[in-house]
Amino acid sequence: DIVIEEAKPDTTVVKTEVVWEGIDKRYFPVIESSFEYLNVMNMVSDSTFLYLEDATLSAKNTTLKKANIYGKNIKEEFSFGKESSFHTWVNDTVYYLDAGKLKSYNSATSTRKEVTAELDYQYDKALLNQRVFEQAWGAFGSNFYDPDMHGKSWKKLYDFYRPYVDKARSINDIAEIINEMIGDVNASHTGFYPRVEGIRRSIPIAFLGVELDLANVLPEGVKVSIVYPTSRLGSFYKLKEGDLISHINEIKITASTPLDSHLAGKIGKKISLRLVKDGIVSDAVITGLSYSEAYNLWYKYFTNANRLKVELLSDSKLGYIHIPSMGNTDWSNFYTELFRDNYDKDALVIDVRGNTGGYIHDQIISLLLKKRYAYSKSRSLSHNLRYEPRRSWDKPTIVLVNEESFSDGEIFPTIYQELKLGKVVGTPSSGAVIGTWHYYLMDGSSMRMHGTGWYKLDGSNMEGSGAMPDIIVDNSPEDKIARRDPQLERAVKELLKELK
Repeated sequence: DIVIEEAKPDTTVVKTEVVWEGIDKRYFPVIESSFEYLNVMNMVSDSTFLYLEDATLSAKNTTLKKANIYGKNIKEEFSFGKESSFHTWVNDTVYYLDAGKLKSYNSATSTRKEVTAELDYQYDKALLNQRVFEQAWGAFGSNFYDPDMHGKSWKKLYDFYRPYVDKARSINDIAEIINEMIGDVNASHTGFYPRVEGIRRSIPIAFLGVELDLANVLPEGVKVSIVYPTSRLGSFYKLKEGDLISHINEIKITASTPLDSHLAGKIGKKISLRLVKDGIVSDAVITGLSYSEAYNLWYKYFTNANRLKVELLSDSKLGYIHIPSMGNTDWSNFYTELFRDNYDKDALVIDVRGNTGGYIHDQIISLLLKKRYAYSKSRSLSHNLRYEPRRSWDKPTIVLVNEESFSDGEIFPTIYQELKLGKVVGTPSSGAVIGTWHYYLMDGSSMRMHGTGWYKLDGSNMEGSGAMPDIIVDNSPEDKIARRDPQLERAVKELLKELK
């Protein structure tokens, strides 16, 4: 059921409530993999439904699609455009914002309309900005986890920065002032994000599924330094490291060719390339990739290379899992990789380098703390004794951390050390350890709100101290250029010692 309350003369509030009835995403296996991009569904009949596919993250148009109850025979019904947002169902009609204008699309009649309204409303932007500053100061001071504000007088900071607010000409000026004020508290996870005024347009750059050698500029063409194996250029056209791309969309590449300009606006579109492989010229046609699609290709390449390196160095005795962040999906992936791919390994390398944080440290720690306490046997499965609990890991582990590990990516290795579960290898992290949530202000601006501090058992604050490895190993810029990983190599060496 969706309810839209009509705006009264003195308000512009639109209230929406969305309730899913009788729809379970498990029944749609074909679209399950992209379900996070599906906003709302509308049943057309017992065997057909309409759904919105939000492609914002891939810089494509948000579209209305139709499918049968099994998620097959998918057909695009309507494209809302790249600048559309806030899509909401009301019976057969989808209401949405398009470049700041309220529009509607009726799926039954296939008609699109602009919803107009007139309202006399005036406000003082300078006064609004002052109130936003005051609200931000009050909310941050009331919610910051440390009532002593890291030794700063919050009132004195207000008195110092408030005069600058009167001279601010825009909300962006206010943002600079607030960020400077919050910065004086010297805390991580800070940030004020001003409301958007006007429409900002940008043309994203398409990616090719390879990395180009831009450090060594050639008179003609550009050399490929890395090819992601699962990209189209890698899997279909068999491009490899050292090969050249000589043309993009029939434009010859020279030392002065602006590559970004020729890839701007090409996400999801066909891009023709001329390749030179071992001196042989051939043509290729690919689809321009978004940043998120290119990142996924890189991440698969990166983790697979590390996994193969660990297997090679350990003669397949050790397993390897990288945890990029600490969310529900990451926990699910870790759990799956542990018991599907690594359960037969003698020990495990857990890599949280570059981890962007989250909240799942407790699940991982709890799993590593589980101890086997019995055996079980079943005639229906086998006559062999099996450990209980079956989903446990009490074999040796080691953790990799570096300066790019962040937030919960620092809490996990710190607790891992406190419980003496194993060694930590790498470089110290920054100590950006505060629990936050997103706080919205009266004008649509928002900011990070700091509500929870984290402390070791000895009472020392994790904020500002970070995770300190037992064994410090630095990956130098030269190592990265040469694709060496001394940190990973040392972790494997230390873990193999424990198995002797």
